[in-house]
Amino acid sequence: MKKILVSSLAAFAAVAMLSGCQANKSESSNKAQITKSQAEVIKFTGVNDPKYVVKLSSTDEFNTAVLEDSKGHKINLKNAVTASGTRLANDDGAEITFKRGEGILNLEKGGEDIFLKYDE
Repeated sequence: MKKILVSSLAAFAAVAMLSGCQANKSESSNKAQITKSQAEVIKFTGVNDPKYVVKLSSTDEFNTAVLEDSKGHKINLKNAVTASGTRLANDDGAEITFKRGEGILNLEKGGEDIFLKYDE
């Protein structure tokens, strides 16, 4: 009788552990989907070169963001001080400032300004 009780408890524990692991997997999958769907993305195009495309995405209201452009650059940025609008920059000198459908991008310290536009 003890053997049957112990083996039943062991089987029950194994089933509970397996179903608990499955629940955690689906919960983490749902969190990943929620995070992706909550990302804000702004798509810029070049004023002088409409084929130049910049995508700026953030999941924290642009306190931090990832900038990707059509030339293959991928740059992490964080919120920076500006007089008006939104400015994101990093320690390497890359920065983007934007407001009311217009933006200015500089990919490096002392680099050339790239004028952008976007739909609000």
